[in-house]
Amino acid sequence: MAISEQHLVQSIQSTPITQHRKSHVTRKPRIAILGTGSMALALGKSFMAAGHFIAYGSRRPETKNDFHEVAGTESRIWGYQAAIDAGEIVVITLPYKEVAAIARKFAESLRGKIVIDITNPFAAQPNNGDSGAQVTASIIGEGARVVAAFKTNFAQTFDDPNDSAGVPREVHFAGDDEEAMSVVEGLISEIGFKPINCGGLAEAVVLDHMVPLMIRLDASEHASSRKSSWRISAP
Repeated sequence: MAISEQHLVQSIQSTPITQHRKSHVTRKPRIAILGTGSMALALGKSFMAAGHFIAYGSRRPETKNDFHEVAGTESRIWGYQAAIDAGEIVVITLPYKEVAAIARKFAESLRGKIVIDITNPFAAQPNNGDSGAQVTASIIGEGARVVAAFKTNFAQTFDDPNDSAGVPREVHFAGDDEEAMSVVEGLISEIGFKPINCGGLAEAVVLDHMVPLMIRLDASEHASSRKSSWRISAP
């Protein structure tokens, strides 16, 4: 980590969650987003608009010269370690094939933090029936607080979380840590979506399989709009 990054992260980490000033402002959790793709940007912009500090993690942040023009000038982009250190919640948006290596390399820093795994295995689905998020949690090891979420959402829907009927789209999420699940449920609601609790991490394997089907149906039924979404309809 560069010296300037170290000083910035230390300064951010020292900011108290509740600042006892006249306005009595309660700070929202800081969020690190590993990755800089379309879903990373969609989530980052939504969380930042809701009042969260956002630090993006990149393998080569020094090459992202124009990144803030797209992501927002108040965001930060650092290396993976600096971003993880700055965040109280860490969102993994990397290609699935890269997740195991990143989770292993930074496991110690990820333990105890809420980790939102949005990645989808597709053809790399584990053969033993585990979900991709279960694999991430097992690599992080004891103290992992992984929640699978935002897997079944297209990046294009974050500009308008409501569907064509004006109803909030669903975000399906699953995890084994009750407190982490509650925090993620709040984040989903905060950015305008409807949270749908799908159970534990073992159930997240169903979400893994819903994604390729969603992409296929969006192509055949809606001309690859990338704005389709799943919904649990009332009886």
